[in-house]
Amino acid sequence: MRRRQYLTTAVGAIAVTAGCTSNATTQAITADVRDPDPNLTEAGLAPDPIDLPEREVDESQFTDYNSEGTEIQQVPLDVAYYWYHTRKARFVDARTAERYNQVHMKGAISSPAPDGTADDPMNDIGDHERIVTYCMCPHYLSGLRAASRQNSGNAGAYALYTGIRPWVDKGYPIGGVEAEEPVLPEEEDYSNADK
Repeated sequence: MRRRQYLTTAVGAIAVTAGCTSNATTQAITADVRDPDPNLTEAGLAPDPIDLPEREVDESQFTDYNSEGTEIQQVPLDVAYYWYHTRKARFVDARTAERYNQVHMKGAISSPAPDGTADDPMNDIGDHERIVTYCMCPHYLSGLRAASRQNSGNAGAYALYTGIRPWVDKGYPIGGVEAEEPVLPEEEDYSNADK
């Protein structure tokens, strides 16, 4: 009996000690990221997914972006395309509502950086669901929005490495009033982030 009590105490002490290191915390948070639950809400999901071959995504190959003190992983365009069509991530436009209304990824929700709006659609998304934020610049606004979400408990907040321009240029699915002939402005509108 004492041996079992000793082992339980030892394992507990190791777990507490391991939890004190920042890497252990990051790994524990990252491990809890889940695919979106479309039964919860369809917000931010591809409305017309296509079948793609299953593939492994090695997130250790993602680059990091420091958004005002918070490290955000940046998703490459090919992974974003895969996650979009397989509905393994929700997509969030971090630009102003006006820019979102002009052109956005089809199915994406508008949640302006840095913290969204009072009736923000991100409020209906689970804390551990994978989300990919994007902007045009390519990652200042998306980094702010992902950092805000991550700092409020969402372990699965990422930013699109390239921004929306390459998505549009490749002819990937888009929506908005200018979707038929999309024209993206040369300059990002930072008014929602007070830059």
